[in-house]
Amino acid sequence: MRLHPTLFLGLLCSSLATQAEVSPTRPGAGGPNDAYAATPSHLSILLRSYAEQIKEGEVDRHTWMSSARFIFDSGFTAGPIGFGLDLGLYSALNLDAVSSTRNFVYADDNGSGTSRDVWAYAGLLNVKAKHGNWVAKYGLHTVGNPVLEPFDSKSLPPSFKGLSVTGKVANDLTLDFGTFDGSIQENHSNLNQLSSAYGWVSYDRLTYLGLRRRWSADDELVAYAGNASDMWNQLYLGAGAAIPVNGEVRYRTRIDLYGVRSTGKMRQGQMNTTGASLMLGSRLGKSSLSISYQQIFGDQWLDFCKDSQGLYLANSVANDFNAPQEKSLQLRYSYRGHNLGMSKLNFSAWTVVGWGANTPGEASNHSATDSPLHNLYWKNGVPIQGRHREHGLTVTAIFHDGFFKGTTAALSVISHNVSAHYLGDSYRQVVFTLNRPLAIY
Repeated sequence: MRLHPTLFLGLLCSSLATQAEVSPTRPGAGGPNDAYAATPSHLSILLRSYAEQIKEGEVDRHTWMSSARFIFDSGFTAGPIGFGLDLGLYSALNLDAVSSTRNFVYADDNGSGTSRDVWAYAGLLNVKAKHGNWVAKYGLHTVGNPVLEPFDSKSLPPSFKGLSVTGKVANDLTLDFGTFDGSIQENHSNLNQLSSAYGWVSYDRLTYLGLRRRWSADDELVAYAGNASDMWNQLYLGAGAAIPVNGEVRYRTRIDLYGVRSTGKMRQGQMNTTGASLMLGSRLGKSSLSISYQQIFGDQWLDFCKDSQGLYLANSVANDFNAPQEKSLQLRYSYRGHNLGMSKLNFSAWTVVGWGANTPGEASNHSATDSPLHNLYWKNGVPIQGRHREHGLTVTAIFHDGFFKGTTAALSVISHNVSAHYLGDSYRQVVFTLNRPLAIY
């Protein structure tokens, strides 16, 4: 679903003109606090430079991309039900990327991986409505929840096509509903079917319903139910709490749980897997230390929607540690808010070790080399099993003053080592990301 730049500019100008006609607050409105008042429009740009060097197995590849997201938010018209639209033109420039970079290459309407140095497409294109604390959107957009959240750590994020409704049931209780039937994946500019992240099996629709009760950043209860049509039903439960000791010390804990069960035509076969994680941590001033244990119960990978971060388990970092029967342990240290004058520096280092992966039953079901899931359960002629470990370091500078206000610069270094029969290859990765947001009006 590409949008020609000329057509995009035409839509943008048309929407601006429409907004100019409907934006004035209705007569007698009580000002900005009036629930029926119009909300202002915004036009912004997010500039991103993304550079990656990775050595995976015997493959050594590098990427240097520059991207821009031009996003127009019309706000909402005045009245009991306000209407608006979101338009986003995503564009990217290949500065220096080898052909093996995969999800940085342009893919045309038929899905071929033809490389291009410059491309643009509509990454956001939706209409929206607002009533009180409730907002509904339909079209290409993004949401953020334990079932569906875009993976936005590279040059351009994916977008999902569908309907979402979010609103407050009470001051601290939010209800969230969504149903989506397509996506623009990271390595495409056209609309595709949804698919699973590990099985790569396509399905028609993903639907979810969730409740979140949040008292603070650390204190919340979350429950979501999801359905991938003819694939699986999914249940997520999450809870977090913080116990302040004094002004400097705070203890934190969090529990996350996913359950996936096959349903309908079972396009990815039998699925009966549960994943759970427990995090215990403490915060002393600007430093925090945590330890997390995670375990997978079941003979299948704990799968989720492709191009999504829809896996909130504690040890899902650069790698997911979600193999059948796998156990993992993470130790993490973070330091936030080191003052560098016009910027602040955040630092985080972690190590995760996974062991016990074992899936003889599913490996037997997919032993034939022509089985679509053979490579998911077999490696080097042996069922998936063994250990792997991840070590990571991230340093982020956040500029809060001066010309670069709002800009972030992040450097990540990740090392992942797998045993001979665990899925994938060992790799070393260095990533630098520079984000520069610009508010036009």
